Amino acid sequence: MKATAGAILVTVGGMLAGGARAEEVSLTMPNPLTTTFTVGSGDYLQSGQASWTLDINSGGVLEVSKPRWETVFQQDVAGTSMVNIATGGTISFTNTTGRGRRFFVGNAAGGAAVGIINLKGGTILGERLAEFSLGRDGAEGYLNISGGAATVGSLVMGTGGTGGGTAKIDFTAGSTGTLSVVGKDVAFFERLFISGQLTHNGISSGNFTNHFHTDGYSVALLGVTLPEPPLLPSPPLIDPRFPAEWHARQAIPCEEWARWPRTRLRQLEAERSRLLAAISVLPQHDPIFLSNHLGYHSMFEEPGSDGSLPPHQIVFKWEFPSRLDSIALVPAFNPKEFGAYAFPKRFKIEVWDVYMAAFETVVNWMDEDFPDPGPYPVLGGGIDRGVSQVRITVPQVARESGVAYYALGEIYLFRQTAAGGVADNMAIWGRSIDVEVSDSFSMPPLWDAQYLNDSIVSLGFPLSDETVEVADLMVTYDDEAQFSDNVQLTLDLGRVQDIGRIDFWPAAAPYLLALPAFGFPEKITVEMSANPDFKPVKVVKANNASRRMHRENLLSIIGEGYDAQYIRVTMEGLSEYKGKRILGLGEISVSEYGEVLSANCKITAQGIPEEYLDQLPRLVDGYSWQRRILPQGEWIKGLAKRRPLDRRLVVVEQKLEQARIEWQRIKQRSGIWAGVIIVMGLVGGLVAQRQMRKRGMNKLKWRITRDLHDEVGSSLGSISLTAEQLKHAEVNMEVKEELCDLSLLAREAWASLREVVWVIDESTIRLPMLIQKLVERAERVLGEVEIFVEISEDCPDCVVSLPFKRHLIMFFKEVVHNCARHSQATKVWIDFSWVDHHLQLSVRDNGCGFDSSMSTAGWGLGSMKGRAKEMGGTMQVTSRIGQGTTIVLKIPLASLSGEPSNGYTTSN
Repeated sequence: MKATAGAILVTVGGMLAGGARAEEVSLTMPNPLTTTFTVGSGDYLQSGQASWTLDINSGGVLEVSKPRWETVFQQDVAGTSMVNIATGGTISFTNTTGRGRRFFVGNAAGGAAVGIINLKGGTILGERLAEFSLGRDGAEGYLNISGGAATVGSLVMGTGGTGGGTAKIDFTAGSTGTLSVVGKDVAFFERLFISGQLTHNGISSGNFTNHFHTDGYSVALLGVTLPEPPLLPSPPLIDPRFPAEWHARQAIPCEEWARWPRTRLRQLEAERSRLLAAISVLPQHDPIFLSNHLGYHSMFEEPGSDGSLPPHQIVFKWEFPSRLDSIALVPAFNPKEFGAYAFPKRFKIEVWDVYMAAFETVVNWMDEDFPDPGPYPVLGGGIDRGVSQVRITVPQVARESGVAYYALGEIYLFRQTAAGGVADNMAIWGRSIDVEVSDSFSMPPLWDAQYLNDSIVSLGFPLSDETVEVADLMVTYDDEAQFSDNVQLTLDLGRVQDIGRIDFWPAAAPYLLALPAFGFPEKITVEMSANPDFKPVKVVKANNASRRMHRENLLSIIGEGYDAQYIRVTMEGLSEYKGKRILGLGEISVSEYGEVLSANCKITAQGIPEEYLDQLPRLVDGYSWQRRILPQGEWIKGLAKRRPLDRRLVVVEQKLEQARIEWQRIKQRSGIWAGVIIVMGLVGGLVAQRQMRKRGMNKLKWRITRDLHDEVGSSLGSISLTAEQLKHAEVNMEVKEELCDLSLLAREAWASLREVVWVIDESTIRLPMLIQKLVERAERVLGEVEIFVEISEDCPDCVVSLPFKRHLIMFFKEVVHNCARHSQATKVWIDFSWVDHHLQLSVRDNGCGFDSSMSTAGWGLGSMKGRAKEMGGTMQVTSRIGQGTTIVLKIPLASLSGEPSNGYTTSN
C-alpha cells in the first residue's frame, strides 16, 4: 500500500499470531511536521511496500511514547525510508523503559531496504533506547549529521539478526553535530566518515587510532579505526559464576599474621576496624524468620536403581525481552538453625540470548558443590545480555538422608538500565512473566511455587546500615473526639505516571520495643486516578493488613501499570495502646520498574490532628526506621557483598580474642623474668659506666653531703637543743609552743630527707614531678592547715637541672616554713602558672601578716630574695597585718635547665 502525499503508513497492533501481519492503515500526519505528533502505545511507523519521507521542521516534535518491541520507523521491503530533522525539530522517545525500546531505520531479511536519517541541526532524544539500529539484517543504514545532537542508549549498525548489512555515519566537514552513545552496546560494520564529534559513555573521541571491540569483534573501518572505550567500573562478581573463579579466589594468598602476639594483635585490630568501616556502608543485615512463609520446595525424590534422577528446572519467560544485569537466589531459611535450608548444591543458570537465538550458560556449578551461602543471597552479576528466558537447572542429587530435594526463598532477576546500572526486579512483572517449575511441594502458606517471585523474603527490611536522625510518622489520638472512623492520605505525584506498586512500611515502635507493625491499620483501601476528583478510579483493598504485616516485611499493593497522578489511601481499624488510638507508618513508596515516583511529593491528610500534619513529609522522604530505604537491586547486591565481610569479621574477632589471651599469658609468665633482666641490665650498665661516672658521682655525693648537713643536720641540732631545754622547763604555754616548734622541725626534716632520696633515685628531674614534690612538702609540713593547690594544664614537660631544683626547693621550703612557724594561718593557697614564658609560683595565706616596711627577723626574706636572684628570677612580697601574706616568685622557663648565675651563698 503506497503512502499518499502528506501521510506515512502506520501499522496498528504489530504482528498477529503465526506471523501474519496486521492490517496496514493510513494515518495522516502533517508533512512537513510542524506540530507535536504522538505515536502511542501499540502503534509503530512502518512501510511495507513503498518509500516514504518525513520532514520534521522547526518546532515540530514527533513524540514516540511506549514504542512496541519490534519496530519504529521500519522499512523492511525494497524501498527507502527517510527522516529529515531540521534545526528546531525533535524526535523524542518517552517512557522507553521495559518492554519496547528499539528504533529501526532500514531493516530487511535479504531485502533492499534503505533507511536514512538526516540530522540537520535538530535533536534526537533517545538516551534510554535499548537499540538504535540503522542497516540491519541485510539492509542499508545512513546517519548524516550536519549539526544538532543525537543521544541514544546503544548503537547497532549493519549487524545482527539474519544477515549483515551496511551502514555509514557521515559527519559533514566543519559540522558541530554530535552523536553520543550512553549505553554499552556499540557495533559497526563497513564505512565510517568522521569530521564531527562522536562520544561513547561520555568520553569524546577526535582521533580514532585504536580498534573498538564489541561482542568479540575488532573492526577496522577503511583504515580509520574507532577507539576502544575505557572500561566502565562494572560491579564485581559478588559470587563466582563458575567453579574456576572460586578456585582462583582461593588460590590468592591470604594475609599472613605475624608470629609475635603483640604485632599480630595490632594487625587484627586494624583488620577489624577496616571490616567494620566497609560493612557500615552496606545494607543492614537483620533477617526476620517468617514461620509461615518459607518459600519454594521441590518434591522429595528417591534415586532409582542406577542412582540417577532427571534434573529439575525452573523457567522464567517474558512477553517482551529485556537486558538482564544479574540474578540473585535467596536461600530458604532453616527453621531450626536459622541458616540456609536445602540450598541447591549443584545448579546452572542459562539465559535465552535474543541476539544469538539460543540458550547461553551464565552460571555453572554442575560439577562441584556450591559453598554454603548461609542467611545471605547468592548473586551472579555481569550477565549483560538481552534475554527473554531464564532457565535454572538443578540436578537431583541425594542428600545425607538419601532423598533428593532442594528449596529456595526467592529469585530476583534484575534488569539493566541503559547506562549499565541495576534496575528493577523483572521477576515480579506480573502477567507479563510466566514461571514454570518441574514440580513443587505445595503446602501454603509454608511452601509454594508462587513464593519464588512474590518479594516476600526473610532478609529483613531493605534498609541501609547507617542510621540517621529521621523519625517515622506516629500519631496518638489523645482525645477520642479527634478520632474519626477512617484516615485519608492523598499523594500528588506531579504528573500522570504508570503505577507499578505501592509499598507501605510499618513504623518503628517507640522505646526500641520489639512490637512489629506497631500502630499499623487493620484495613487499607488504595484509590488511583489521573484526576483529583478520582474519576475514573482504580481501587485495591487490603483487608487484615496488620496481620499480614506480621508475616510479610512490607504491605505491597500492585498497580499493574495503571496511569495515575493521585493516590488516595484510606485506613480503617486503627489499633489501640493504653486506651488511645494510634497510627504508625514509616513510608509510602510508589514505584514503577524500580523507580520511586513518590519521593518528596505533595501529601495531604484528613482525619489526622493538626499538630501532626507537619510530620506528613516523613511518609515520602525515603527513610524508615531511621535508615535509608534501598532499591531492591542495591539491597540484594549489598547483602551479597556483606557475606564475605561478615564471615571474615567473625574469624578476625575469634583470632583477635585468641591473640589477646595469648598476649596476656605471655605478659604474666614473663613478668618476673623481665624484672630480673631489667635489674641485671641496670647493674651491668652501672658497672660498665663506673669509671666514667666516678668523678661525677663524687661531686654529686659532695653536694648531697652538704645538703644533708644544711638540711637534716641543722634541723636535728635544733631538735636536740630544744629537747635539752624542755627537760628543765615546767609544763606551761611556752612548753607547748616549743613542742610545736619541735614538731615543725621534725616534719621539715622528714620532708627534706625524702626529697634528697628522691633526687638520688631520679636520673633526670622533670618540672611536673618537681612541682608534685613541692606540693607534697607543703602538705607534710603544714599539717592541719587547709591547702588549696592550682596547677595550670599547660605545664611544660621540661628537664630541670639539679642546681636549679635545689634552689627552688630551698626557696619553697623557706616559704612553707614561714607559713607554719610565723603566719598562724588556717588556709594556704598555692598556684603554679605559666605567664609569658615564665614559671610563676604564688603562695598566699590568711595568717597574721606583717609590716613589710619593717625588719622581719626570722622570716628569712633576705635568703629567699638571694635564691630568686640566683635563679634569674624575681620575688615579690605583699603582706598586711591581719590580712595575710602573699609571696610571688617569677622565673624564666629558659633558665630551668641551666646553671644558676651565682654560687651557693644562701642558707637556712
